Amino acid sequence: MNADQAVVLYGSVARGDDDEASDIDILVVSSNGLPVDDHAFSSLAQGRPINISCYTWSEFEAMSASGSLFIQHLLYEAKPIAYVGNGEKVYLRILNDVTEYRHVERDLASFRLGIEDCRHGISVGSPGEFELAVVGGIARHASVLGCYLKGETTFGRTSIARACRLLGLEGVSEELALAHRFRLFEQRQCLRPKSMDRGEVMSVINACDKFICALEGFWNAK
Repeated sequence: MNADQAVVLYGSVARGDDDEASDIDILVVSSNGLPVDDHAFSSLAQGRPINISCYTWSEFEAMSASGSLFIQHLLYEAKPIAYVGNGEKVYLRILNDVTEYRHVERDLASFRLGIEDCRHGISVGSPGEFELAVVGGIARHASVLGCYLKGETTFGRTSIARACRLLGLEGVSEELALAHRFRLFEQRQCLRPKSMDRGEVMSVINACDKFICALEGFWNAK
């Protein structure tokens, strides 16, 4: 067993807004960062899928130094499961030393590239379901960033609706939420959404493009 270890619950279950599509998100920080057997958490999961993220203390500290939004997430919402050795002291120190997020421009460039890849994919016959799942992932991550930049940090699925409201783009919220349903389906967390034709898929891609443009505009004006 690791001398110093922290095991915490995060995500929808920690927030208390979980539903039938939710899995159990667990973070394990230790000296070696080795994978943990999810059977150790079977009683907590109660039959739900378990997602375990494992990091070393040095990796975790580097994330905090970069202002990682994942660390911000933990700071706002995570709940402890167990600590070993000095795990609680080290974990809380790193958590509370988190800086302002430093990779906004990198993320925006990544979102932009992803949207263009999806648009190209549809143009050459890629399955719409696959591209929608990609757009759904972009929309979710971009909305979390948007909420953070707007000072209303939100990490749940409501981040899409909230970010659209904050950016004055309520009109694209429904399409982005639909794309995220395809993302959840890809991860086997919900039933298959209704199929969409090529024109409908392109409309969702364009909606996400519009959202990213607004986010870029807000950031560049800061």
